[in-house]
Amino acid sequence: MSAAIWDKLDNFPPIACRLLARVVTPTGGTVAKTAKEIAKDAGMTEMEVSSISWHASWDKLTVDELKRFSLACGVDFTSRDIMRNHSSYLRKSPSFKYLKKSPEWNSVFKPMIVAYVQSRK
Repeated sequence: MSAAIWDKLDNFPPIACRLLARVVTPTGGTVAKTAKEIAKDAGMTEMEVSSISWHASWDKLTVDELKRFSLACGVDFTSRDIMRNHSSYLRKSPSFKYLKKSPEWNSVFKPMIVAYVQSRK
């Protein structure tokens, strides 16, 4: 039986979606997707993306914002395969290697991981 959409939303708040946002490089590796790339794909400003990225729930966002942001991050709540892969990755103590390679590791992603872990307690 598949998880209800509400469970999926609870398990993948905006902060988790942002941490999962990555792109495959031409060489087959992965790198963190930038706020600028997410903003372009979502039709949002970088400021909106940066703000949404820190939310621990979808409560204050519209359905339209939820859809545009999550899809731009590569989290498609309607895809069983994508959700299974993301769930598995987060469940297995993720290494976030692609985030550690980012120039924003210390200033953005490391604190974001701490905030995400705290929000799950």
